[in-house]
Amino acid sequence: MEHAIALVSSLLLTFVSSGQYYSSQMPGTPAADPQVFVKDATAQAAVGLLGIAHDAGYRPALLGDSPDTPLFSASGAPLGIVLKQWVAARGSVEIAQTSRALQTVTVRLEGLSAYGVYSLFETRGDTQLERYAPLDGAGGSNSFIADAGGSATVSVQVSPPLTHADAISVFFHSDGQSHGLSPGAPGVTAHQQLILRVP
Repeated sequence: MEHAIALVSSLLLTFVSSGQYYSSQMPGTPAADPQVFVKDATAQAAVGLLGIAHDAGYRPALLGDSPDTPLFSASGAPLGIVLKQWVAARGSVEIAQTSRALQTVTVRLEGLSAYGVYSLFETRGDTQLERYAPLDGAGGSNSFIADAGGSATVSVQVSPPLTHADAISVFFHSDGQSHGLSPGAPGVTAHQQLILRVP
């Protein structure tokens, strides 16, 4: 007689900000967030961290910049928020194994932009080249709008299941549009705000 396979109870994980995450991956460099930018009259047009090109007059936001510094896209479009609001975002992920081939991933977020448009993407495998795919696999249920208080709760069915070294990312869409199977243009319309690696 075959024994039923016991499903793993849910796993609870916590996001970190993209600035914290990438700064921890690049020791010896100033702690910066490569996804958002600040005005700097001395900054030359350049390609910054993660290969994100930015216009002259803007540079990646440093975590040590004034908390009230306004944020912009890499092309100089205002994001409508300041640095302290960006870094205040936080959240958790609960991963429940609902079958051998399926997980229910529930994401709870706070500190987002009120009525901001966001999407959940995954990367598979421990590679330096980030290749993003919608967390739901099809781009149909991975996007959402934060409420008036900047909170959101989203549940997504994920198959095949996430495993060690896979990652979940929360992207803010500064153009107010979800982009289906792609997050959008990095640092321009798509800004990775939170990330976690599955242990």
